[in-house]
Amino acid sequence: MEKDVQDIQKHLDRWLMQVEDIQKTQSTDAEFLADIKADLFLNEIYVSTPKGDTKILPRNATPIDFAYAIHSQVGHHCLGAYVDDQRVALNSRLYSGATVRIITKDSATPQPAWLHYVVTGKARSAIRYWIKSTNEEDFQIMGQRLLKEALHSLRCDMNDISEAQWKKTLAILSIEDKAHLFYEIARGNQNPKLVSYRLLNQQIDLMADDDANTPLMIKSTEGLAVKLQHCCHPIPGDTLVAMLDHDVGLAVHRVACPNLPRSNDHAFSLAWQEHTGQLFLTPIKVFVNNHFGVLFSITNLLNKMEVNIEDLSITGDSEVKEMYFLLQIEDTSRLQEIIRGLNDLSDVINITRTF
Repeated sequence: MEKDVQDIQKHLDRWLMQVEDIQKTQSTDAEFLADIKADLFLNEIYVSTPKGDTKILPRNATPIDFAYAIHSQVGHHCLGAYVDDQRVALNSRLYSGATVRIITKDSATPQPAWLHYVVTGKARSAIRYWIKSTNEEDFQIMGQRLLKEALHSLRCDMNDISEAQWKKTLAILSIEDKAHLFYEIARGNQNPKLVSYRLLNQQIDLMADDDANTPLMIKSTEGLAVKLQHCCHPIPGDTLVAMLDHDVGLAVHRVACPNLPRSNDHAFSLAWQEHTGQLFLTPIKVFVNNHFGVLFSITNLLNKMEVNIEDLSITGDSEVKEMYFLLQIEDTSRLQEIIRGLNDLSDVINITRTF
């Protein structure tokens, strides 16, 4: 009985420390209550760092929960994870006794999708706070870049615009200041080309742009103002196009994406500025002869190539199977390497990259 009381007291002490961490993220009252309830008296697992530092987490915790349990900055810059020396997806479930190594990178940032599968209140509140604090800034930066590109196409530098002309344009548009203008551009509420003409006091002529096909350069870790669309899963190396979207800023597609609107008056041509080693989700379909061991052959090859499988499904008939793989890869060069390796397997009939 005394031991049970001591265990409960230890749990309460840990929980109170987590409540203090959650309070620092300035959640709303409703979010605060939901987050602290999530951590109270859940079944626990014991997970360790490679150095032997043990963290106690709720059952079904993910590597992201573990990263935030170490430190909020470890969570914010989490890029990947190894569990017992095996690379795993960030939404995989941890288990007691596991040794977890978190891979971090300065350019890595929290993703809104993480909120769908983290289970600790500390992780949820930290991710939510980061998104709220960086969302507007990311949109402003992207809007400024779009306006700079539009001005450049008119042979003008943004620094050449006088303060008087800025004030006049902002007054016409009923926008408070430059930061809000950049934000509205990224949200798709203001067309950067039209704003450029107003700033330059030029007659609006959208067809007179000699540099209209000059692509906007983006990074693979651009922030919340650039959203890689799940309908076509663009990755570095793809030819890109983007549409301004009110909710996400630049919605980035592969140029052949069937979901792109037919009218592309507000489309932007994009190009990758650099590759950071970040992993991107890429779906492929592998058509195979339905022979014994074919699935093992494919997954074994992917394991040897150190390719993580995020999802897998199989359909087909008794003779030919269609295997859908959602892979985590770096770029199109890596994708071609994987396809060449799979094509060397005797039972593989065809491989296609899907949308």
